[in-house]
Amino acid sequence: MAHGIECIRQDIGYGARILLKHPGFTFIAVFTLALGIAANTAIFSVVKSVLLRPLPYAQADRLLQLHFYAPSIDHEQTWIAARDVADFQAQSQSFAGVGLYGYAMLNLSQDSLPEAIYGLRVSAELLPTLGVTPALGRYFTSEEDQLGRNHVIILSDDLWRRRFAADPEIIGRSVQLSQEKYTVVGVMPPGFNFPLNMPTTAKLPSQQMGYWYPLGMDINKLNRNDAGYGAVARLKPDITIEQAQAELSQIAGRLARDYPQTNTDREVRLVSLNDQVVGDVRLTLLILLGAVGTVVLIACANIANLLLVRADGRRREMAIRQSLGASRLRLIQQTATESLLLALAGGVIGVLFAHLTLPLLLSLSPQAIPRLIETRLDVGVLGFALAVSGFAGLLCSIAPAWRAARGNLNEDLKQTCGTASGKRGAFGPALIVTEVALALILTLAAGLLLNSYLRLSNMDPGFRADQVLAAVVLVPKSRYTDVPSKIEFFRRVIERVSALPGVESVAATDSLPFSGQSGSDQVRIEGRPPVATLDASLQAEMSAVTTDFLQTLGIPLLRGRFFNEHDTAKSPPIVVISEAAAQSYWPGEDALGKRLSIGLSDDQGGWRQVVGIVQSTRNAGLDQPQRPHLYMPVEQFPSPANFLLVRSALPSANLARAVREEVAAVDKDQPVFLTASLQDWVADSLARRRFSMLLLGLFGMLALGLAGVGVYGVVSYAVAQRTREIGIRMALGATTRGVLRLVVRQGMMPVLLGVFIGLSGAFALAGLLRSLLFGVSATDPLTFTLVAGLLGSVALLACYLPARRATKVDPMIALRHE
Repeated sequence: MAHGIECIRQDIGYGARILLKHPGFTFIAVFTLALGIAANTAIFSVVKSVLLRPLPYAQADRLLQLHFYAPSIDHEQTWIAARDVADFQAQSQSFAGVGLYGYAMLNLSQDSLPEAIYGLRVSAELLPTLGVTPALGRYFTSEEDQLGRNHVIILSDDLWRRRFAADPEIIGRSVQLSQEKYTVVGVMPPGFNFPLNMPTTAKLPSQQMGYWYPLGMDINKLNRNDAGYGAVARLKPDITIEQAQAELSQIAGRLARDYPQTNTDREVRLVSLNDQVVGDVRLTLLILLGAVGTVVLIACANIANLLLVRADGRRREMAIRQSLGASRLRLIQQTATESLLLALAGGVIGVLFAHLTLPLLLSLSPQAIPRLIETRLDVGVLGFALAVSGFAGLLCSIAPAWRAARGNLNEDLKQTCGTASGKRGAFGPALIVTEVALALILTLAAGLLLNSYLRLSNMDPGFRADQVLAAVVLVPKSRYTDVPSKIEFFRRVIERVSALPGVESVAATDSLPFSGQSGSDQVRIEGRPPVATLDASLQAEMSAVTTDFLQTLGIPLLRGRFFNEHDTAKSPPIVVISEAAAQSYWPGEDALGKRLSIGLSDDQGGWRQVVGIVQSTRNAGLDQPQRPHLYMPVEQFPSPANFLLVRSALPSANLARAVREEVAAVDKDQPVFLTASLQDWVADSLARRRFSMLLLGLFGMLALGLAGVGVYGVVSYAVAQRTREIGIRMALGATTRGVLRLVVRQGMMPVLLGVFIGLSGAFALAGLLRSLLFGVSATDPLTFTLVAGLLGSVALLACYLPARRATKVDPMIALRHE
């Protein structure tokens, strides 16, 4: 044992001296590995926080999210009717607890400027179901979850520290929120957050919930069509998700029989809360992790090529060591030790790179990725970096160690600078084939995502997002107790903002494209039999808007008219519809003058006459189809406005400041939560695709560069080894063009084989990318051709440069070359 340790110590010392003796080689090798390991470490830290780290709740694997599903329209959503959930909870034997929640926003104006803060309205069962105890105070009681008694609140640790100076005496105190007083009964522990996946909304300042307060309602009095709540359940210890799903399906069937008007075609699906949080981010992150792993493999192939060159230069040294008694195993150990030293040095520098670049990576990451704020370089990530470094070192050492073990003692002792034998020279081309194949697969993936992103970014959203400022303004119920008072508030704000210099038009609405907030319902068509169940062909998005909304958003009028000041609560109900709605509801007919009503029952103001048809828009995202959309005057369709839109050529920052001042002039306690260009909202909808495309593009270019360097190194080495042969050929009359063609042809042969293998691998893996693409096939011929041509061109250049140098060999010097 002692002898073995001493051998290892000697190998480490000798290997370190050899590497320091050749600083150029060592720098290139360590830097190359450091780039790959840094990328792996940074991406793995994100993967660990998002995918691998357990949810921060007690026994999180037992938590489920309830989804609403309508088979007839193949529609699934996370929001569900609270009345149905109450029945599931009462009739089911599978759950230890079920909690409800809904998003909220309260205005905090106590002792500071008004601030709008995200939070949740929750049932008394929600926080106990999650199994996280407040750090201060207590949970809500069931009595506090009753209407009129629900003015109690639990604060997040972040809000408690930021706005209340971490006051330990906060329990029992009253705080002013949205002009109402709430008694603080608890403070949650640091790091607690629920939910972990906020709905995608542009320019969110944080995904942290600031507070939780009771729903305060009688669930038994709710309409079963009010599917506006999230529901989380905890399985009992001896129940599986399959058993719970079967039981809920039976209960949903009974509800459909008992309440056919509301519950027909309504099912419930159970989804693991972890899967609910991660969503479709899992595939994207795993693909990125695979991509950076590929970069490391290519880097290892390059380092292996460099080590092979050095091994050829050290064959005489190895032969002398062997003749003095060193075994082949001892030589292999020495070679592997040098490779591991390189890899560990690359790992240390790579971790430093990752530490420096991780903030940049997180700043580029879309906020839609859940739990991203938890990303850090912890012990687990450092262990991963160490494992990658060790694996890279072993991988790099295989080829030179094999060469050291297969050396011919007699030949190597006699040879000072000869050519490698066929067996020894086979490693270089094999590594090139591997590099080119991996680089091609990675570059193709990046090319497909780039193609997809360009197609998506060029899609017409149906409105003009330029020069439009969007702001979120949520007025409190305590001060604006009914819809007319809220309409009056926005009327006064619109009047004041419209008077600002440089403002073209102003409008307010209850929904906005790309905001993640858009109402929808089913319509009835006059003259057709009423439909008692959900019908996909009669679903529509709808918006309650002020007079100039369509003009402010720049939605073109195709036929009919826009809204005007005469469209009030006292005038006949009207509606402006999108072209998609006209084609869906009255195909082959002129929709102008036709009438429709909202909802399965005729309780939304009766029949509405179509007075205008506008261009269809893509409200859910540029990658989503144009759906039927109905626009109604807010006075005739009383839905509280949340968004203020201002069209102006003024700079966004100046305009936002002016809008805040005008809102404060109407109500000094009313904050403006978000102000951002509508173009930013649209751009943010592409953030996840842009993130994937940029990173894969970066890794693809890195792989392409490494492959080119690898080809250049192998061909250069081959030219150097064949200097005498080339000199003889030229002395015997070989032309410059002939030598050039010979070297390039032999250098390109492994490249072409690598391209063929890479294309085959890309076809085999095409299915992995399909869900990330838009408007382009995963086997798009144009992308495949362009990327293969690009890689071939880089390889050709890498072959041409040393080949051109070979043509300049002086035959006389080459013939004297040993």
